[in-house]
Amino acid sequence: MPRKPLSADQLYHACDLGDLAFETTDDLQPDYSALGQDRAIDAIQFGIGMAHNGYNLFVSGSAGIGKHLLVSRIVKQEAARGAAPSTGATSTTSTSRTSR
Repeated sequence: MPRKPLSADQLYHACDLGDLAFETTDDLQPDYSALGQDRAIDAIQFGIGMAHNGYNLFVSGSAGIGKHLLVSRIVKQEAARGAAPSTGATSTTSTSRTSR
């Protein structure tokens, strides 16, 4: 099938700003969700919910995608809901790079 270039009209979509429920982005609440990461969030919540000593949470993924931020946010949210753990919890971030 031959490719046809798109016209400017096909590339542009007008947005009526009056349809938006806010005046400026300062009026918006931040969205801290992790789109498409439901299994990861469930696993983190399960891991930090272990009520026994000696368990660790291992998070894997490419550098710079927000693993530490996501885990920290979930830990803070869960800590706000209940009592502090009986043993000190620590966070260690290790970065390794692998060539592919």
